[in-house]
Amino acid sequence: MHEFRVEAFHVTAPSWDSRYIAVTQFSLQSLILAKIAAVEPGTDYVQHIFGRRGLPADAQQAYLERYAAHNAHEIQPYMNTFAWSSKQCYLALANMMTGAASLGIDSCPIEGFSKSAVEALLAIDPQQYGVVAAVTFGYRAGEQTPRLRQPLADLVEYR
Repeated sequence: MHEFRVEAFHVTAPSWDSRYIAVTQFSLQSLILAKIAAVEPGTDYVQHIFGRRGLPADAQQAYLERYAAHNAHEIQPYMNTFAWSSKQCYLALANMMTGAASLGIDSCPIEGFSKSAVEALLAIDPQQYGVVAAVTFGYRAGEQTPRLRQPLADLVEYR
């Protein structure tokens, strides 16, 4: 487990256009990092994750083989490991934001920054981790502007 400490991190510095950053003052900011090398089939990390299930060795080996096959045939033909690992991170990000909302805490996910600039600023090894997104938590200063959403019927088709 790595711990990253940041004395001061101004999210707009490596952003494409700071005018679009919705939160300028916040109580907490988190960066979401995707594991890259560790989630490749055959690594100690993957073996540890599957080992937590407490399965017999042959069953654990079957899971590891299935994971490797899934990676080879369903992931790698379509995206690299960072892209796949990032998708897993968005699940955690959504849960963080939903949990905060249930406590009355506002949040703002942030993309559109220079990934390489943020990784360089924080001395993150890009072979091991990749910055996926940032998220801020706090309380809004004023009323939220109305959301302009597309009608659900335009987005979802029921069959």
